[in-house]
Amino acid sequence: MPEGDTIFRSATTLRSALVGGVIEAARIRDRQFECERITGSTVGAVEARGKHLLMHLAPPPSKGAARGRICSETEAGANGEPPRSHAGLAVTRPHEGVAQGGRDALATAALGDDGEPPVAKASRPLSGAAQLILHSHMGMTGSWHVYHPGDAWRKPEHYAALVLRISGLDVICFSPRLLELLTADQLRRHRHLRRLGPDLLDPQFDHAEALQRLRGQDRLPLGEAVMNQTLVAGIGNIYKSEVLFLMGFDPFAPVGSFSDEELAAMLQKARYLLRRNSGGPRRTTRFGSDAGRMWIYGKSGQPCPKCGATIRLRRQGDAGRTTCWCPQCQPRRAGGDARL
Repeated sequence: MPEGDTIFRSATTLRSALVGGVIEAARIRDRQFECERITGSTVGAVEARGKHLLMHLAPPPSKGAARGRICSETEAGANGEPPRSHAGLAVTRPHEGVAQGGRDALATAALGDDGEPPVAKASRPLSGAAQLILHSHMGMTGSWHVYHPGDAWRKPEHYAALVLRISGLDVICFSPRLLELLTADQLRRHRHLRRLGPDLLDPQFDHAEALQRLRGQDRLPLGEAVMNQTLVAGIGNIYKSEVLFLMGFDPFAPVGSFSDEELAAMLQKARYLLRRNSGGPRRTTRFGSDAGRMWIYGKSGQPCPKCGATIRLRRQGDAGRTTCWCPQCQPRRAGGDARL
């Protein structure tokens, strides 16, 4: 499942490969928008906002300039489908991040001497009324892939929602939950994006704002609150279970049962883990351990690696998202609901 670190790596890979490139051809599976609106555009910036990815596009210099084209039948195949043999140059996959072996220019940021990835400076989003933004949300299984023409795709072609040819590379958006084209004004007014909480991977992450938003939901169980992207952006199911376990926090206790200092420390831990994993290629919360990549996520029924108690699993919230926890290491707090 893509979480904040996965989308961050996707943006890093796409930015390295595409910024400054021209969309030479475009083909979309469902007509959410007309590809003619973006062919001929230049990729000016790629940014991640929580679990959302934004590709900022500058229009062609003038109407008379070459605007590109929709993929021809020769490029797409006689049946109108994208070509079957397209190349995996640097592939962002839901669980594994960016595949290894691509060009150096597409490599994600390496960790610094302190174990932290260097802060990646995104190219600045473009300004101006003519700007268009390609907005995608990957949901549970979506991903962006970048290929050399002629190499094999790593996902079946019927999952390809959008196929772009950018400066000789094939850029594919597979199985997004949401894919839309926005104007700059629509982006500013977007009902989801404008409500996002502070992004844990933002170099200028606003700790005070995130804490204030959490405090506004004091009655909400902590395990639900940290997944609420309008409070703080970037945490998904995996990080929820892992961070709360490492903090020793009861996921079923309300936010109000935790002090400001505890919540601030939790946010710091989540930010640290996300940043450590933003360099890929495989997500882990047990650095330097040979006992597995995760502490408790996906280990229901197994002994806790810290105390030996049995790890438990329970669905939480209206969406029924799974929460793994250790009842010994994460003792129940006052106000928490009864455990089943």
